[in-house]
Amino acid sequence: MYKTRHFKLFFLSILSLVFFCFTNAQSTTTASSSLASSSVLISKKVWQRSSSCNAPILYKISKIDEGFNLSKDDLVKHLEAAAGVWNDKSEKTLFKYDDNARLKIKFTFDKRQKDTIARNMIKKEIDENKKIIDTVNVEIVNAKKEYEEKISKFEKVKIEYEAQLDKYNAEVKIINDSGGGSADKIKEFENKKSGLEETFKIVNTLKDELNKNQDELNAKINKNNNLVKEVNQSVGNYNKFPKKAFEEGRYDSNKREITIFQYSSEIDLKRVLAHELGHARGFNHIKNSVSIMHYLNSGDKLELSKEDEKELDRVCKPVLKK
Repeated sequence: MYKTRHFKLFFLSILSLVFFCFTNAQSTTTASSSLASSSVLISKKVWQRSSSCNAPILYKISKIDEGFNLSKDDLVKHLEAAAGVWNDKSEKTLFKYDDNARLKIKFTFDKRQKDTIARNMIKKEIDENKKIIDTVNVEIVNAKKEYEEKISKFEKVKIEYEAQLDKYNAEVKIINDSGGGSADKIKEFENKKSGLEETFKIVNTLKDELNKNQDELNAKINKNNNLVKEVNQSVGNYNKFPKKAFEEGRYDSNKREITIFQYSSEIDLKRVLAHELGHARGFNHIKNSVSIMHYLNSGDKLELSKEDEKELDRVCKPVLKK
């Protein structure tokens, strides 16, 4: 029997907005979130040891509830892959599909799989939004860099303009205090005034660009924060699901029947099938957490561990040597 359990997800943090006051921009940082992986329980012992490994165990699909949205052809392929991990290692046909087989495999849809589908949809939405958040964060870093470069340029031009303006006003005061200047002097000052007016236009243009950059930067930060809120809401919804372990599958030797209740991915399904077929062959639960025959479905590969191989040898090797 395989079982599954799920862990809480963690929340993301909000960024602060940038405010422009002819000073450096506020710094913005994000905290990364971590998503815990799920692991799965498998089933209680409702099986008995098979008497021989020379003859294959024949199995068939007896029922597939609509909620699983799986075709018989697809399931046959998944079962062949699951059986294959045992068949290939033993170099014998330990399991074989047959429409007239006694061992029945059925898929029973209930709240376990319904919750799993809903949880997977939420998890997919969280992952997609996190990717967008990562992209937006890069844009924020680049926009902040551009913003700070323009602030630096603005401050430099502004200081130069104010120095030129002070100098111009001081010279004008001297001329006025002395009773006025000649026509050439007045023309000279008019040229200086025109130059100052052009510099003033540059200062104002840079200021407008800064305000535009600030708006763009704040828009990106707002976008990031809205996405973070969506993710955190989704995390809250995800964490509402029960955290206790429940069965993914079960083998009943009295009925000669495997029942699959829940799986979260294709590899998860294949591992559940391989596990329950193992029980049908007489394999016990083992301690290695990534093993096919561990009671928790916490592995992520369809392959036998050394402990799985030892269990295969324990049950089948004496028979295979005959």
